[in-house]
Amino acid sequence: MNLPHSASKWITVASNALCGLANFLLGGGHLVGVLRRALEGKGFGGELEFHYGFHFYSVVLLGVLLVGCGLACLWQTRGLWRGEDAARRIALCWSLALVFLNAPLIPLQDFAIPLTAVSAVNVIVLLAGRRFSG
Repeated sequence: MNLPHSASKWITVASNALCGLANFLLGGGHLVGVLRRALEGKGFGGELEFHYGFHFYSVVLLGVLLVGCGLACLWQTRGLWRGEDAARRIALCWSLALVFLNAPLIPLQDFAIPLTAVSAVNVIVLLAGRRFSG
């Protein structure tokens, strides 16, 4: 398929923004939900009351990583719009990190399905967009 340069740029920027925003918002929602549950004294992993442990630490870390990686993708949107190769490489690295972060969660949490999909699509778009840049 032969896309005009401007169409390729729009698709690349929109895909990256969607990937970053989806992971940032759903990761943030996850993090808020986990912290709220802990503050209410409710347990995790079948426990009736809150106890600090590896499970709590891991779900908080997951939220932080989703928010951070999503924000990192969003941060590259301006550079992608300007056609900067560095922004493309950085966005690609963060998108790959999001795929590897979300994909193993699919059997555990339904929210990982759209996050993995949008991140994987963004990786493909960023790789394909290299042909149209420049």
